[in-house]
Amino acid sequence: PPFFEIDAIKAIAQSIVEHEQEQAQQQKWQRLQEFLQHSPSTVDRLERDAISRSFDEGQQAGDEELAEFIKYHRQHWQEKEQAAKDWQAEHDRFMREEAAKAREEAALIRQRERELEANREAYRERKALVDKEIAEMQQKPVNRDEIQQQPRPKNDFEP
Repeated sequence: PPFFEIDAIKAIAQSIVEHEQEQAQQQKWQRLQEFLQHSPSTVDRLERDAISRSFDEGQQAGDEELAEFIKYHRQHWQEKEQAAKDWQAEHDRFMREEAAKAREEAALIRQRERELEANREAYRERKALVDKEIAEMQQKPVNRDEIQQQPRPKNDFEP
């Protein structure tokens, strides 16, 4: 029957339309990706050109796509700039923390060095005092009469 052929033709036409729409969407996506590579100043210039064309000739279909691309471009660059600011803020915070750790470590090292130097100085003072006492003892003549013989304790085992 002929009505089956009409449904088959409608299905084929529908699949062709869907395929063309999909292809158009992919091409538009590629154009948008290429457009996002432009610098903000280039996009501003393109926008000014589109605005002047719209006053001269009226709005064109290409200008509608351009307006959409400009909107996406600005959003993309704002996100990019925000991400850069966020990264910079995180980097600055990390560097401040690292600098604080380095200052703390340096302070601990200085404190240990001061303690070590104080211990060395105390050791030098004690050594000087001991050396002085030894020198005094060596210079003093020994008088054997002054040395009193201590009585030895009695040993029970000696005869």
